[in-house]
Amino acid sequence: MAEKPIITFRIDDNFYDKLDAFTKKILHEGLELFSEEFKNIDAFYLKTLHDTSDRSDQTFRQTPKQLYLVEAIYYQVFEYINRDAFKKTKDPVLILPDCMSLMGDKCERKRKRLGKVCTRCAPNCSINKIMQ
Repeated sequence: MAEKPIITFRIDDNFYDKLDAFTKKILHEGLELFSEEFKNIDAFYLKTLHDTSDRSDQTFRQTPKQLYLVEAIYYQVFEYINRDAFKKTKDPVLILPDCMSLMGDKCERKRKRLGKVCTRCAPNCSINKIMQ
């Protein structure tokens, strides 16, 4: 007799209602909680909508703040799941966008074999904080 497949999750009649309520709650509470961190995103987003340049990263620059929040949550969950394995890695690599550098063009990062490496030139820089 064939073995029945394992169903990973069931979508009950009220699944989408619960998902909608949960999503609204997370977005509302998250955007309120991180209002200071996300305060410049709306203005930046609107500016990029009017940018007619042919930048290769234009799509990524046009990310509304709700998606910044969802991505932050995703990466935090990913960290919870993978942190122990990451700590055991001999030569870990983090790939971060240059725009996270507090110092911008004055950043003292050094070019190495795998790319630019943070020298921790500014204690309050986001990249420096992530490296801790």
